Amino acid sequence: MDSRSVVVITGATNGLGRLAALDLARSGAHLGIVARSQTKVDELRGEIAQMAPGTPVDSFLADLTSLHQVRRAGQHIDSFYERIDVSINNAGVHAFAQRITPDGFCEMTAVSYLAPWVLTNTLRDKLVASAPARVITGRLRGHPVGRTYRCRQGSNVDRCLRQARGHEALLPIKTDGCHVQPRTRQTFGGYGRHCELL
Repeated sequence: MDSRSVVVITGATNGLGRLAALDLARSGAHLGIVARSQTKVDELRGEIAQMAPGTPVDSFLADLTSLHQVRRAGQHIDSFYERIDVSINNAGVHAFAQRITPDGFCEMTAVSYLAPWVLTNTLRDKLVASAPARVITGRLRGHPVGRTYRCRQGSNVDRCLRQARGHEALLPIKTDGCHVQPRTRQTFGGYGRHCELL
């Protein structure tokens, strides 16, 4: 049985996400990269092979501006892995000119907020079954400073995810056992929120 932690990460082909992926590879993780460009994933895979030979790197193609593609990628990831130890929603967009996605959303809202929620929600059952799993959602500078939400195994994870995403109205489910703690450090260089399933 493979003892490597399975880490699914978006936004890993550029910037801080790329640095995070390289660091995770050096630490022995099995990476699942969600990206829209297979070419960029292959470039990252080559760089990882030089730094950490033997690191498994899987690719799941999705354009995060399309919530249908995000959900499809999540379903593929869910069926591909027996467990997921960490899911990192790192992809984000800060556009100075507003662009509208095919789904009718502002591109920044779709990629930075809706796509992480859809992906996490699609992987939720697998993450709960993989406890103690972690969901880390990064933020661009200029967004509110995040918090860490800790949910004990057996508590209602939906509440934790709702709090971490700031969407209190999306999942009307009761819970107990979630504890909120202020976050004092940055997540992968940006301000972030993450939900820990303990």
